[in-house]
Amino acid sequence: MIYAAEIVDNTVTRIICCESATWCTDHLGGLWVEISVLSTAQNFAGVGDSYDAEAGTFSRPDPAGEP
Repeated sequence: MIYAAEIVDNTVTRIICCESATWCTDHLGGLWVEISVLSTAQNFAGVGDSYDAEAGTFSRPDPAGEP
């Protein structure tokens, strides 16, 4: 089992435990990206985080609301 993040408009909308990101796409639709709890915080996602598809990384929103 892996964790996968659903990406909508470059934003993580939900995270689930599943067989694979492909399974999520096939059964739930949309864009899903595999994430790992064992890698750096930069590669683990949280709901509301931004996803950079080129770099394959996630970033947290600025708590002050600045871009």
